[in-house]
Amino acid sequence: MELVLVLILWLGLAIAAGIYAHRLNRSGLGWFVFALVLSPLLAFIFLLALGRREVKSDQDTERVPCPQCGEQIKLGAIKCRFCQSKLDPEQLAQDAERLAVRCRHCGERVRKEAPACSKCGIPWPARTKRRFFEV
Repeated sequence: MELVLVLILWLGLAIAAGIYAHRLNRSGLGWFVFALVLSPLLAFIFLLALGRREVKSDQDTERVPCPQCGEQIKLGAIKCRFCQSKLDPEQLAQDAERLAVRCRHCGERVRKEAPACSKCGIPWPARTKRRFFEV
């Protein structure tokens, strides 16, 4: 009976370690397996020591739509690589400011169409299911 209780507790803590790792932008499944095989306590200690992992993505280089063709180009571009039109970098910077908002969680500038904040990983904007019929 005690062995079953210990195994259930071990499994529960391993699941908790995987969930905590996922919240830190780390592999939840990998840390779950690590905690299950070695020790949930050891997994939590390593996760606390490592901390949150920064999310690296294509959003790190800010992009704006080309005023001529609408394709996404880098913010500091002087020539569109798609339509070859010459661009005004100051105008592109103004467009980027107009298309961006601040993340409510960390204050980072986020594009309005971005699915999540590139710094903290919080979904942006908060996705809610639309109901066809309000009750």
